[in-house]
Amino acid sequence: MRDFNNNAIEKLLQLEPSEKLLFKAFKGLKVKKKDRKSRRILIMVCIVLGAIVGMHQDTVSIFKESVDSILNILLGFFGIIFTGYALFQAFMNRELLFQLMTDIAKGENGEEKTRLQDINENFVYLMLLYVVAIIISLITKIGLFCISYDFLLFSTLIVNNIIAEIMITGYFIFMGIILWRTISFVSSIFYLFNVYAVAQLLEELDDGPNNNEER
Repeated sequence: MRDFNNNAIEKLLQLEPSEKLLFKAFKGLKVKKKDRKSRRILIMVCIVLGAIVGMHQDTVSIFKESVDSILNILLGFFGIIFTGYALFQAFMNRELLFQLMTDIAKGENGEEKTRLQDINENFVYLMLLYVVAIIISLITKIGLFCISYDFLLFSTLIVNNIIAEIMITGYFIFMGIILWRTISFVSSIFYLFNVYAVAQLLEELDDGPNNNEER
């Protein structure tokens, strides 16, 4: 029987309220040093898209179509992520569990955690962010249905365009960051399949001598 760190097992069994998990999920959105370049590019793209939609004469119509498309993408990715994690659980065996429990990863605050805990936390945080994004998109979509295509909040057109551009850009940036985080989940799945392959190889090597003796 292999020894495990009792602290790591206690962390896995620790039950945290959903509000705290949601807070940690939003806290994880802050940009890291290695991601600053990609975050700047993402923000610049969202600003350009927000300016194009906000300054267009059919802003309400175009933004409504954009929200509808983003909502469909979020729902599709939500199903893919959940399916991917379900496949990971289906592939879980003894050797893979040992590998993930003995591999130590560094958290955002420098604390040590097992790779299994790190993957589980990232999955939960990403799923919570997707749920929030879907709710925001759904509320936005319903709100846009209640607004006429020629709606003006202020009498001055340029003021309406600027406010629309700011709000639309903020929406695009938030959704863009969440969709971009899906890449980290894909890399985690790639890592898990590699670990699974190694675990299967080690299991075959462990069973090899026994199989030869039986023959």
